[in-house]
Amino acid sequence: MSRDLLEKILKSEFDLNLNELIDFLLLFKKDDFIYPSTIKNKFNFNNKKIYALFTILEAEKIVKMYYEIYCYTCNKPIRIYENFNQIDESIICDYCANNILNENSIKVVYKVVK
Repeated sequence: MSRDLLEKILKSEFDLNLNELIDFLLLFKKDDFIYPSTIKNKFNFNNKKIYALFTILEAEKIVKMYYEIYCYTCNKPIRIYENFNQIDESIICDYCANNILNENSIKVVYKVVK
C-alpha cells in the first residue's frame, strides 16, 4: 500500500481520522489479512463506515474479500475461502471435531493484495 494512493482514495470519506487511519493501514503488508472488527474497534467506526472503507479499498484493488470459517467452540480460524460458493455445507473443526458451519461461523476478512 502507498500513502499517496490511500490519501487520494480515502480523503473525502475519512477526513477526520485520515492520517491515523492511513498510518494504521500501512502496518499491513501484502498477503496480510485485515479484519473489519480490528479497524472498527480501533477507530470506533460503525458498520456502514467500515464497509465503505473496504469497498473503496477493494475497488482500488488494494484488498480482496475472503470468507473465513471460524470455530467459536475452540476459538480458532478453520479455513479461508476466496468465494462464498466454495464453502462446504458441513465443516468439521480440525481442533475440536464439532460441526461448525452456520451463518455465525463465517467472517468476512480482507487480504492485502497491493
